[in-house]
Amino acid sequence: MRLTDNWFNGLAESEAGQTAHLHVRDELEEFRATGKYRFVIEIAYPFDGEGIEPSDTDTAQIEAVDELLQTAMERDKMAILAASILEPGRKVWLYVSRTYDPFFDRLEEVLAELPLLPLQFEVVQDSDWSYYQELLDKLQP
Repeated sequence: MRLTDNWFNGLAESEAGQTAHLHVRDELEEFRATGKYRFVIEIAYPFDGEGIEPSDTDTAQIEAVDELLQTAMERDKMAILAASILEPGRKVWLYVSRTYDPFFDRLEEVLAELPLLPLQFEVVQDSDWSYYQELLDKLQP
């Protein structure tokens, strides 16, 4: 299985009814079909700001997390960045993962070089990838 860097981008309505920018990875069907990626791990970075525009400080921290996270988490395909969402007041990274304890061990290791960040986490078992499918449905007519 080959992980590509092809993405859908677009604006959609957030759960709160506000505009959100979606960045959703394409061509994940082979990974989905394996049945191994049963967990969705949401990492959220809350920020203050107008709409979906974080402050310069928050933007720098979000970019630092972006740069470190995807490469480290996808290194052995233990987890795959399926989407990132910029919505009013928060940036969200959605990973599909085989497991969650090793994911968080690696996450802690990777983020150790950054200052303490106000990250929030949620783990959901989602064997049928309904989170991912909902995002795709928002972007595809």
